Amino acid sequence: MKISLRLKILLFTVLLLILVTFSIGYFIKNEVQKSIRKEIKLRGIAIARNLALNSEDPLVLGDDLYLKQLVTDAKENEGVRYTLIVDREGIIRAADSTELWNTEYAPPQGVNLLSGNEPESRATIYKGEPLLDIAFPVILGGKKKVGEIHLGVSKRALDVATRKVQFTVISISCIFLIIGIIGSVLFANLITRPVKNLVKGVKSVADGDFDVQVKRTSSDEIGMLTTAFNEMTKSLKEKKLIKEAFRRYVSHQVAEQIFQDPEKYLLSLKGERRKVAILFADIRGFTPMAESMEPEEVVKILNMYLSFMTEAVFKYQGTLDKFIGDCVMAVYGAPLFLKNPTEMAVKTAIEIQKNIKSLNGERIMNGEETIEIGIGINAGEAVVGNIGSEERRLDYTVIGDNVNLASRLQTAANSMDVRILISKKAYREVADLVLAKEIPPIKVKGKKEPVEVYIIESLKV
Repeated sequence: MKISLRLKILLFTVLLLILVTFSIGYFIKNEVQKSIRKEIKLRGIAIARNLALNSEDPLVLGDDLYLKQLVTDAKENEGVRYTLIVDREGIIRAADSTELWNTEYAPPQGVNLLSGNEPESRATIYKGEPLLDIAFPVILGGKKKVGEIHLGVSKRALDVATRKVQFTVISISCIFLIIGIIGSVLFANLITRPVKNLVKGVKSVADGDFDVQVKRTSSDEIGMLTTAFNEMTKSLKEKKLIKEAFRRYVSHQVAEQIFQDPEKYLLSLKGERRKVAILFADIRGFTPMAESMEPEEVVKILNMYLSFMTEAVFKYQGTLDKFIGDCVMAVYGAPLFLKNPTEMAVKTAIEIQKNIKSLNGERIMNGEETIEIGIGINAGEAVVGNIGSEERRLDYTVIGDNVNLASRLQTAANSMDVRILISKKAYREVADLVLAKEIPPIKVKGKKEPVEVYIIESLKV
């Protein structure tokens, strides 16, 4: 069974209140009982002492009439159930009951004759009623013991007082318990309301809403938790924006793999040498064609071609490095390591040309001008990482001589009117996979010697 935090707080608070209230009540009752018991004892001793002082001489002289008067007077005190004057021989010389006169004293249960000259008090039962027997010695001249007084004081006052105390304690406890329950409800609401708001916020985050912010209502730990939650949602929103931005440069699968273990790819972001394949793809003759078109049409066509080229790059786990006007630059093997980056680059190039052929067929049917794309591919070591100003802007890119050669091959492909041009070094890695044609070495900018290249026609069946 699910128990809410609010109910837990209520139960805990109520149980604590009950425990504390009844503990205090029990303590008060015991203290009151002790106080009343002590008062009864002291009152009984005071009566017995007064009786003992007045009965010294009459007891020695045998003045039974006076002793009877003393006993009668003592009996009139509230709570006194019996009064006995016993001589040193243990004979009752005066009692509130004449039947006991001049009989041997038979102590009730739990009571004995005094063994010394100090007063004693013992609990006993008299006619079914619990009493306190006060025994006080009668000392003649303060030296010789001539008898003792036995006074039975009722404990009923103690019972009555105890019941009153219990009633009072229970009444007060109930009042405090009701107040405590009301306070507990308010306290539980005070505690759980911000928690409920946090739970609601967490559910919103779970549903993908990172704009949610929970209002902070206190400066305690709950308030600190609320602030931490708001900072977390802000951070998640920033990460979401970063992810969305990052997915524009790599495929969804590659992005997720990097996000699952970002530390693994942290080194490459800082800059490192890595074996990669580089692809440049450019829309051939786009600039002259754009001069005869409206700007809106130029943007529409450019976005259409760049989009399907980007899709091909992502399909084969490439990273979109940048758009350079109507040219696309893609990298394979960074930041995600690939066993066969050159193969992925070649498959991307063939996919782009396949899509171009299909698109051109539609344009011919619509009476529109066809478009061709020249692609250059190279492979080798390059430096990959964040390049730029740390304070202003950083771009994740790849640089090096092998990158420059790939760009030169793309330019050469356009000038030679071929679709896919690949360096001999890169071709060796995919020779078993593609149908290609070797052509004479070509001269490219930045290279002293001619570069050996191949024209890729298609994948082998």
